[in-house]
Amino acid sequence: MKRKSIITGFLLSLLILMAVTNPSKTDYESWVSEEITKKEGALMSWLSKPVINSMTEKNDYLFFSVYKTKIGKNVITTYGAFNHFLWSNEK
Repeated sequence: MKRKSIITGFLLSLLILMAVTNPSKTDYESWVSEEITKKEGALMSWLSKPVINSMTEKNDYLFFSVYKTKIGKNVITTYGAFNHFLWSNEK
């Protein structure tokens, strides 16, 4: 019984941590801007935040978020959790 309450406490703590560290759309815009800067340079980074904001839809699931950025016919899906982002795919 003690083991079960330890596991339950751990899972509850993990869910609380995930909810608190679920990144915002502003965090996503900054992250994309940094990624663009690494590849394209500072000028593109400066232009990217308003463009990314207008082309991105955020779905918030409390513990994590899914961002879909439409660039032309392509949709880039990104997952955000624990204040980090992970590119998923390009369609």
